[in-house]
Amino acid sequence: MIQIFRSRYLLSSSLIGVSNTVIHPTIFDDEPEPMLVIFGGDDGIRYLNDLWILRLREFTNQEKHNNEQKRNAACEWRLTQNSTALKYWRESCDPKAELKTLQWCRWSDILLMAWCKQQYQSFLSPF
Repeated sequence: MIQIFRSRYLLSSSLIGVSNTVIHPTIFDDEPEPMLVIFGGDDGIRYLNDLWILRLREFTNQEKHNNEQKRNAACEWRLTQNSTALKYWRESCDPKAELKTLQWCRWSDILLMAWCKQQYQSFLSPF
């Protein structure tokens, strides 16, 4: 029987087997395979009580290394003290800035800086 993953919200998920995550390696192999584990949720009709595992076999250390190189190339100059990009960030989006100095802040600026600083948090739009 083929099962199909249904769209849902209010689910629980965890990324395991990737750096900065926890997994007990003896459960699977000596070297854990990166995977996304999803449990339950609500599909709009009922609450679900199912477990799904998405194995990320293609995610390798080499790919992580390449991603870090891309991040460094895209972000190093943005995070350099006194750079134009960092000055723009401080004047438009930096939460530590004074309200009177703030300019218009774009979502793309927030997401890019979160990726550059590797700081990921939840936030809500006031609109």
